Amino acid sequence: MRNLVRYFGLTFLQYIGVVMAFVVLVVLGARYTPLSLFESYTYMMPTMGLWLAPLTLAGCHSTMALPTYFGVRRWNTFLCIQILAVVMELCTLALAVLGTTLIASWNPEYDMVLSVGGIPVLLAASLTVTEMALLAQYLPRGAKQRTASILMVLIMIVLSCSITIGFVKAIGIPLALFPIHALRPGWAVFTLVCAAVAVILGVATWRFYRKAVIRL
Repeated sequence: MRNLVRYFGLTFLQYIGVVMAFVVLVVLGARYTPLSLFESYTYMMPTMGLWLAPLTLAGCHSTMALPTYFGVRRWNTFLCIQILAVVMELCTLALAVLGTTLIASWNPEYDMVLSVGGIPVLLAASLTVTEMALLAQYLPRGAKQRTASILMVLIMIVLSCSITIGFVKAIGIPLALFPIHALRPGWAVFTLVCAAVAVILGVATWRFYRKAVIRL
């Protein structure tokens, strides 16, 4: 297991380097240029996990296949990739909290600060999309399953866009939806539904991965 953690740790380091570079670029851009130049990026920063982690893990078929090909138990590989997904999302959200807080400290106009209470909401949503990305890789390769994979990718894109737009639009409805917090009734329901869907998708991913033919 230790070797697996080190193996997948390389993927994590590459990923977190990209996220940190993006956050630094946006924060510095918002600091030293008019906010309008970076407005879209600053407001989308809290939803980075909806895009970056799923896109990274969507291409990890060979990364997951290699340890299995060399005899590592499938459950150990699957468990490590699930832990990797959660850690990636948590680190992305932590950097988003830091970035939005810094931007708000010198831009009074900026009102998209992500609080700690908003992290469970975005974590659940991001893990749902991430589990879809993992499941799409291990569906059987028949014609119907290829169609299902394409549909799943389209659903991921639509879901990520909808949640991103919904979070940004929530700013204009402060009494109902803003600030984003897991204890607000609407967001609490949203978080629980996303968490349940993520678990179901994770179980489905394991079932297909357990039976998948591993080819490099």
